[in-house]
Amino acid sequence: MLDRVNAESSLDIFNYVAYLRTRRTAMVQTEEQYTFCHDAVLEAIQCGNTQILAHDLRITLSRMEDVDKELKMTRFDSEFKTLNKVSPILPKACYIVASYPENKDKNRYSDILASDFSRVVLTAIDDNEITTYINAVHISDFPQFWPEVGKETYDMISVECSDERSSSVDNLRASYDQSEIAQLRFNVKDLRTPENLHKIKMFVVSGWTSEDETPPTSSIITLIAKVERWQQQSGNGPITVVCSDGIGRSGTFSALYSVLERVKIEQVIDVLQAIKAMRIPRPGLVKTTAEYKFIHYAVQEYLAAFDDYANFK
Repeated sequence: MLDRVNAESSLDIFNYVAYLRTRRTAMVQTEEQYTFCHDAVLEAIQCGNTQILAHDLRITLSRMEDVDKELKMTRFDSEFKTLNKVSPILPKACYIVASYPENKDKNRYSDILASDFSRVVLTAIDDNEITTYINAVHISDFPQFWPEVGKETYDMISVECSDERSSSVDNLRASYDQSEIAQLRFNVKDLRTPENLHKIKMFVVSGWTSEDETPPTSSIITLIAKVERWQQQSGNGPITVVCSDGIGRSGTFSALYSVLERVKIEQVIDVLQAIKAMRIPRPGLVKTTAEYKFIHYAVQEYLAAFDDYANFK
């Protein structure tokens, strides 16, 4: 079907499925599958091919900086605009627990909530469902927001924090210097079960003050290397990522981490599709074009350590 779209700029899903059924009985069996065919083709037409081979990344990024004369924007701008267009929008029915009046104060922003199907569920206090809510979600093995550490033994917390709105770590600031990446170790204990001690490793990034003022790519790649090294040494436990809103800086870090994991295995970069998938449990993740661009250049920074991509050909 996509070959026909590219060759003829036309599409006939109904007759194509009918043709397939002459070759294979009951091909496309349900209405949901038939609908999926339409959705998948529509997305392919809207997004195009956003995959980049690792060894082509440097030259591709240069081209993505060029301004399209017709669109009057760069490819970074147009891709991010497309990403916002094709990203799923969850209905209000997905935020029942988050919308309880008793949970209002747990949401810093009224439009950034944890959905019922992806939220981190805290252990209930006195069987009260209200107490199970925290504005944190599970994304690609990244359960976000550090109040959850009281439930499970987390080996690590990776914190992406702003110098302006970092009250959650204010009490810790006296414990470390103001380097780009500070590291802390501390213990968390639930007074109800004092025998359970949780050992926490925290990485704190300073200077990431806004979504449009991203830090040097080298500092975040260094952070990821430190996180991975510590995680391997401590048993590959989960990572918690924190920022002021849960979608900007923390979303950018999580998306970059996910993209790098694929690069290591497949030598392919597809930032748009990675973010789109992560926006299902956390709508709005990665807020700006600057963050979208930053992820690409951070991947380039990572690959540059491999002798001009020699290990990725």
